[in-house]
Amino acid sequence: MDSSCEDSPVAMVPLREIEDQLYNRADDEFTIIRHNALNLPSLSIAINTHLAVPVCLICNTVVLLGYLHSHIKKHVKHVEIPDDLTSILRDKLSVRDDPIIPQVPIPAVYGLPVKPTIYIFCLHCNKGYQNHSQIEAHQSKNCPLSVTHGLRSEFGYAQNIQKGKTRQNIQVTVANLILKTDAVVDYSDVFVRNQPPSHDYSASAIHGPEDNMNLSSFYYKDGWLDHVAGFTPPELTEARRGSNTEELGGDILRCLARRYLDQGTKNCITYSGFGLMRTLGDVGASLDPTRHSFGRLIEDSRKKYALVLHRLVFACYRFYGGTWTSPYRYPDIDPTQQEAIDQLRTVIESRLAEEEARPYEANTIAESFEKELDDLFHKLCLKLFIHARSDYATQTQSARFFSPVISFLIIHCIHDLGYAIKASNLT
Repeated sequence: MDSSCEDSPVAMVPLREIEDQLYNRADDEFTIIRHNALNLPSLSIAINTHLAVPVCLICNTVVLLGYLHSHIKKHVKHVEIPDDLTSILRDKLSVRDDPIIPQVPIPAVYGLPVKPTIYIFCLHCNKGYQNHSQIEAHQSKNCPLSVTHGLRSEFGYAQNIQKGKTRQNIQVTVANLILKTDAVVDYSDVFVRNQPPSHDYSASAIHGPEDNMNLSSFYYKDGWLDHVAGFTPPELTEARRGSNTEELGGDILRCLARRYLDQGTKNCITYSGFGLMRTLGDVGASLDPTRHSFGRLIEDSRKKYALVLHRLVFACYRFYGGTWTSPYRYPDIDPTQQEAIDQLRTVIESRLAEEEARPYEANTIAESFEKELDDLFHKLCLKLFIHARSDYATQTQSARFFSPVISFLIIHCIHDLGYAIKASNLT
């Protein structure tokens, strides 16, 4: 309401004083406390969109952008502050060096206390003063609009902000404030809303934690982390993925992997009559499927294992002579291993050529190549799996991860989003 310009105590106005601590102060639609570009809660700041400046949530004051880095360090010494913090705030959140002074009352700014006493505000510039003498001096000397448009003022609630080297009281509304005694608090919602935003690690290069003790034995003691450091998860995913419908030979390799494991399970049963094979695959003389001393590969398991085998063979098929699109590099292989890959590739290409020439006989052609492809696939698996480092001259002096199978195993254990997959989910 408009006031007269007489020097009277502010306490006489018909507005009740306010005790900020009695109210439940919560962030509103004009407050930014979560953003993908920054973890604002860890820095103990919030951004008010009316003022376009940071508000420190520890000392409850506006912080000018030029002093923000040093101000945060006073409160949270052990938190890593981005070197380009101010640039991110300017570019992503439209934060300014000095606050925007609102010309009309705005909702109480989250993080700033509301002054307990009633202030008098100039309706031309929204500056607040504690008594009539102060606003009279302002309007007669420092407010040109008051001279040309008359002396107009009203009582209201104030919050103090810093602008440049001075401080100023701005008028705010308190309709959005709820007494703590009247508030119905959903604590689960408060907990969820105050969690820091999840970081998308899929676009970041893989690196170790600050404390190596947080690494599992494989990544720390066995050096897996050094093997994949510097690559992004999508780059590793590209190096171990399965084939798509547009890649020639991919579907054939997938079928070969499935048939290979299906036949392998049958062989475990058929040839388990003596020696080590009996210990590994004893199912009894009657071949009763309910009697066995090993984890039988049921159909669903064979499908899953076949997909992994397909990915391994397809990675070798592409890297050693095909089209490769990932910066990740598999190790050099022995000429006999390369020969096995080339032989399999040659027969696959021959089958595809015949199917293209006689598409109406595709099923017949596939059956005619089945035995030869199965034998070549088996040969390649033997060359990849059954050897020691000393068996191949090219790998004798190689590093620990000398085999494409070992290298594939490592990157197969890393999720598309960059985290390590649990061993229980892999075996």
